[in-house]
Amino acid sequence: MLFNYTYLHKSPVTKLNQNLIFFFRKIKNVNDSANFKPYSNYFHPDFVVQLSHSPVLEEKFEAFFNVYKTLSTHEKEKLNETFYDAQDIRSIIEDNSVDGNKFKLSNLPKKIRKPVKDLFSFMYPSTLNTDNRLTNHYQDIYSDILKRNLKVCPFCGIEPLFPPHIRRQDYDHILKQESYPFSTLNMKNLVPMGRDCNEIFKGRKDVIYDQVSGKRIVFAYPYKRFYQIEIKLDNSKLPDRTNNKNGQWVINFLPNDSFVQTWQWVFDIKRRYSDMILSLYFDDWLTQFEKSLKKENKKIRNHSDLIKEFNSCASTYLSQPLLEFGIIKGALFKFLANCNDYSFYNAFTKKINS
Repeated sequence: MLFNYTYLHKSPVTKLNQNLIFFFRKIKNVNDSANFKPYSNYFHPDFVVQLSHSPVLEEKFEAFFNVYKTLSTHEKEKLNETFYDAQDIRSIIEDNSVDGNKFKLSNLPKKIRKPVKDLFSFMYPSTLNTDNRLTNHYQDIYSDILKRNLKVCPFCGIEPLFPPHIRRQDYDHILKQESYPFSTLNMKNLVPMGRDCNEIFKGRKDVIYDQVSGKRIVFAYPYKRFYQIEIKLDNSKLPDRTNNKNGQWVINFLPNDSFVQTWQWVFDIKRRYSDMILSLYFDDWLTQFEKSLKKENKKIRNHSDLIKEFNSCASTYLSQPLLEFGIIKGALFKFLANCNDYSFYNAFTKKINS
């Protein structure tokens, strides 16, 4: 959301989903007397080798096949249509005219739901990471963002991503796996995501449906769409340490379109920026700012001098918004320059000159 990943079209990890598409094409018109074996009739030769080394995976495919062949012609046509349409991840998540419910497990013929669930849940992540393909994919993704001087989760901008030699970063299904099984192995639906964003804040949310109204909403496709977010702290109240009062942070974002609204809801961005960053680091950042002014022998004779330094500090942080909370630090010092809190200005000027 705060930057986009580069989609790696030629990554070997994409082959599994391609093999699935091949399989669905081959079984499209099978009748109820068809046999699963020899399964080489239904799979790409490359995948036949992989399947021969995984009896459990073969068993899952056979269970799916044996139920699929008993579906009516209409049910087969609808199932295949659902599978193919489920591959257009960007349209599903970014176009709110698309009925996302049609892709849900609960919308499939009842008797095939369990075989579908068992097959796709087995293939992710174990089969997907055959020959360390998912691990290597992350190494390539990480190398690409490092070249752009990016080191944080693009969904929050504050949580660092693991260097590949330490561990593979968590991968998140944008369309959650248990509800949208046919998108499970599509790498356009899988993205490296910070552990907190993935496990704590996004969790099991359905990102294309409002959890209160049930209405369709949109989610930014992370391999293409991103925003240069500006944080506005207007109407916030600064902490009053003299009277032992905490601040009250009012956070808004520009732009504030439907994609941004979904982003801040899914990842609980306002509360994280407020309670986990601003409330915790406000005093530390001011102390750091004060020390910097003294080290550089900056003269703060009046409010204008102080505001000038606040603005300068804001510009420095905002020039690298995804480095060490720069997007939040910059917003804070910009707010300090424009808050017109003269009692704060007086107290801080006095402190610097003491």
